[in-house]
Amino acid sequence: MRTRFFLFLASLLFILTACGTKPASESKESSSTSSRQEASSSSKTSSSETPSSNEIQESTINLQGILEGDYSSLVGTWVNDKGEALRIEADGSSDRFDASIFNGLEEKEGSLVSDHYKIGGALSAITIVPAGQKLPFHDQVATADSLVIGTSSEAAQHAFKRAQ
Repeated sequence: MRTRFFLFLASLLFILTACGTKPASESKESSSTSSRQEASSSSKTSSSETPSSNEIQESTINLQGILEGDYSSLVGTWVNDKGEALRIEADGSSDRFDASIFNGLEEKEGSLVSDHYKIGGALSAITIVPAGQKLPFHDQVATADSLVIGTSSEAAQHAFKRAQ
């Protein structure tokens, strides 16, 4: 009888060992990795849906193309924080100005600057600032492609950015 009991216990121990769960350290590591993957996945989702205000977007402005008369990288609607909007067409014209605004563009510190155009009869300036470049009159970096119309720090504070 003792032999049978001993064999029964040995068999039970063998079965439990063979079918047992992962050691506690492996289980914790797996759970921790899974949690990190879920957190990483959710942070990627939320950051792609609503980018941080300090996150620098990738620029789509083609400075060389603009200098050569190809304004396609500027086409679209641009808005500022005052709710003002302007639309730029493929020929460089706009509902606020014509293609002549791009005459005399000069590259300065990674941006294009021109002060050779009129808006409503007044001379002004336009600065085309790709994302990641310094805004004029400030030490701040543009987080998105921007158009600064004017020659003051206030104009730079109200830069036009692409409408979403």
